[in-house]
Amino acid sequence: MRLHLLPFLALAACSHNAPPASGAGESSLTATSTASSVKVASKPTKRPLEERVSELHKEALASRDAVDFVRAITRDVGHRLAGSPNDAKAVQWAEKRLVAGGFTSVHRESVMVTRWERGAASGSIVSKGKRAPLDLLALGRSGSTPPGGIEAPVVRVETLAAAEALGRKELEGKILFLDVAMPRERDGSGYAHAAPTRYRGSQVAHERGAVAMIVRSLSPNPSVPHTGTTGQVGSVSVAVSGTSADALRDTLARDPKAKVHLESSAKTLPDVESFNVVGDIRGTERPDEVVLLGAHLDSWDVGEGASDDGAGCAIVTEAARLAAKYAPRRTIRVVLFASEELGGAPGATGYAKAHAAEADKFVAAIEADAGEGRSLGFRANSAPDRVHVVQRLESFLAPLGVDPSPGEAHPGVDVEPLMEKGVPILQLRQDMSAYFDVHHTKLDVFERIDQASLTQTTAAYAVLAYATAELDETLGRAPVKAPSPH
Repeated sequence: MRLHLLPFLALAACSHNAPPASGAGESSLTATSTASSVKVASKPTKRPLEERVSELHKEALASRDAVDFVRAITRDVGHRLAGSPNDAKAVQWAEKRLVAGGFTSVHRESVMVTRWERGAASGSIVSKGKRAPLDLLALGRSGSTPPGGIEAPVVRVETLAAAEALGRKELEGKILFLDVAMPRERDGSGYAHAAPTRYRGSQVAHERGAVAMIVRSLSPNPSVPHTGTTGQVGSVSVAVSGTSADALRDTLARDPKAKVHLESSAKTLPDVESFNVVGDIRGTERPDEVVLLGAHLDSWDVGEGASDDGAGCAIVTEAARLAAKYAPRRTIRVVLFASEELGGAPGATGYAKAHAAEADKFVAAIEADAGEGRSLGFRANSAPDRVHVVQRLESFLAPLGVDPSPGEAHPGVDVEPLMEKGVPILQLRQDMSAYFDVHHTKLDVFERIDQASLTQTTAAYAVLAYATAELDETLGRAPVKAPSPH
């Protein structure tokens, strides 16, 4: 997961009969052998929808396939930094997983993505002849220092606005330290508050002649540094753990002339090809109408990408497979998007450009990119005259402990372009209390996954996707929304 400004593009369905890519399903990876085959019903049942949804609900809560998915992708692929060898491995793995899971029209769609290498990074506080190490990570798309590193005085600010108020005179030749703490919020809103400091802060530093930017990690967990994308490509930008941020703050309070020494070998290379991976549970009556479930296949390179966004990939894939057993009338499409983390969302924008002419075929889009936390609330953006359809969906989710939430649904980065075409956006609001303790850190590994929560939220996505694909009425066309700045 990350936050950025997404270009204002349309998103639409791809052909239901697209052939698999050359080589799909030929990988020697064994991960897909653990994906149980789904027997898709050949025709829709006439049982009441409430009865079918209730049965799906119970079956989904008894399934452990989403847990198996996350275990398999972390074991067989591991981290999946966009453009890296592991990214290519993940694409092949995902194709095999979808084929083994009973999806049809499984294929890949080419996009060009940023290729960035982290290299090595280190730093220390230099004060009164002593050095204290900093626990840090280079930020995505940041650059390298000269041989031997850089050492410079530090200007500390507590808000992005304070940084933007500084002039070149205050920052030239120095290191900007954005010391902005991220609060822990159940809905994850603390991240939206703090993330601009990481993205925009590097631009401010560059514009005013600073030699580097340091940002307090965007996490309530003080023990580990937290990576993410930065706004200024090629400038030296690092995140320090909360503990190191505290140490630097306290040192500057005692010694305003203290400096920081930084060394980094991070670099951005020419763009390379990657792929969105797409698969369908084909509708039995209205196959040209599509409910899209999206997640991003890539991850940061410091952990295994288990929660962000292996969990999201597991949720949408296994939700669709669970729904397949009940012969949905409309097609449920899973799109595992390329390169969500490193900037520009080329997977989302590439998919949008390639299928813009078919945007009216989407009846809803739902994204999973909030880890594995329990689904607690539901929001929907629909046509104003389809409130009763939204209420029907709410009634199906209520037995899972998912309540109506006030306000508009917020799309994830990868389905955000749909708003331009008025496609209804559905959002399951998850409990993110612990998500940012591991997000974008070395702690994002399978062992930290809350398996019970992952199972519950997969069930919620399955119920929502199936009910949306089954209802006689659609959600209409939602009021057109421009992508919001992130």
